[in-house]
Amino acid sequence: MGWTGIDVDTSWQDLTIAQEIATAYNKRVAALSETERTAVGVEEITPAETMTVFDFVYTVQTGIEAMATKWSDKTFTLVGQTVYPSSFATVAAMMTSAGLTESGYWRRIAEAGTPPAAWTNYAEAGWSYGKITDKDLAGPWLFIDLETALSELTRRVYSLGVASVSGGGAYHTDEDCGASPTLPGITYDSYPSVGIYSVMRFVQWRQTPPDYYAIHLVALYGEWTLSNLSSHNKTVTLLGIPTVEFLYDSPYWDIGLGTGWIFNSATVVLDSKTTTDTTVSCRDIPALTAWSTISSKIPWPEVSSGDTDATNSEDVYANAGCIVVDYSFEP
Repeated sequence: MGWTGIDVDTSWQDLTIAQEIATAYNKRVAALSETERTAVGVEEITPAETMTVFDFVYTVQTGIEAMATKWSDKTFTLVGQTVYPSSFATVAAMMTSAGLTESGYWRRIAEAGTPPAAWTNYAEAGWSYGKITDKDLAGPWLFIDLETALSELTRRVYSLGVASVSGGGAYHTDEDCGASPTLPGITYDSYPSVGIYSVMRFVQWRQTPPDYYAIHLVALYGEWTLSNLSSHNKTVTLLGIPTVEFLYDSPYWDIGLGTGWIFNSATVVLDSKTTTDTTVSCRDIPALTAWSTISSKIPWPEVSSGDTDATNSEDVYANAGCIVVDYSFEP
């Protein structure tokens, strides 16, 4: 389901169209927190017979501009980027992303003006641009531009400073390769408490004969909770950018854990869920089931250095960065 079609015969006073736009506008307003709504000065709107079309259009135009920077570019590819998505920096950035690229954004025709020949063309010569004013010539383009802008407002981005930590803990597995050496001590609370939440530790050593390495796996997690969300259908995604820290000059190898992202410094999805819940928790512990299927008989990997008899370890951090909420508004 999308917007009701608007053509040359659509009345610019069509209450049904206005109500559809009001419903879509109100969904976006509801997706802001009460604090945000107060800060930007927007509230839900109810079109009625006693409200003039000019007042309605002006109110929606003003409200869209007011909350533009609370939204984010919905075309931004989340996975594989080296930066996190962010909210629109300016009203102009949001409007440009929506395709309303002219200064003033909204098509208008001043009193005594003449509609462009191709009125469906946003960039047609003859338009003026800006919010509606009294005595403007009105037409269906007013509704179309509102719909175009509202269609851009579907993605919210929350930093983890906005979300709250509702829980935490650690998982670990030990695989025994026979005469196990003493593994490096792991103290969970020695890891940073802000910004880094998922940790793996690999420990390797040699046995002769044959040569194997074993893995001690640790995964720390934090559980992030967003509350006061709109009840509309949405997909909530927790993103992180993994980084690798080599503690003991450990040689590089791919141990084949099946996650496919361990050594990439680009965004990955740590958790994702689709829901209508108003409170949503995401856990930043990726694919633990894939990590914990390690055989106790794994061939020693080829290394370029001669230090293959030493005990080495490396910590892999998945840095939780932001939570993205993509709403499935219709329209």
